[in-house]
Amino acid sequence: FPSHDKTRRSTSVPSDTVINGSAKAWVNFRGTSTVTIRAAFNVSSVTDLGTGAYMVNLTTAFADTNYAPVLGHGYADDNTGYTFGVVLPNTTSQIRVNIAQDGVGERDTSWLQVAVFR
Repeated sequence: FPSHDKTRRSTSVPSDTVINGSAKAWVNFRGTSTVTIRAAFNVSSVTDLGTGAYMVNLTTAFADTNYAPVLGHGYADDNTGYTFGVVLPNTTSQIRVNIAQDGVGERDTSWLQVAVFR
């Protein structure tokens, strides 16, 4: 709108969209060498469980396990294809993550991101 126009656009979002559509926890961390959190929200720590296995520990637990974790990863050591997933059962305060390379087995990777929606 031109600066002389006093009409304001609404930039509000319905509260249900914010409450139900926002990530309730997320973390970006390094999974090689010493596991290190780069940035996070509602994540207290990430535990290294061995090669390609991590436990994301939530600061505030969820009421139940009916949440949707979303997982991504970036560059590993050799740029080959990886499969990855969340290992069940999840608890209300922890999410186990495993990274595996096709034909090789579990592998560490440099960039991991987990977001949790509820």
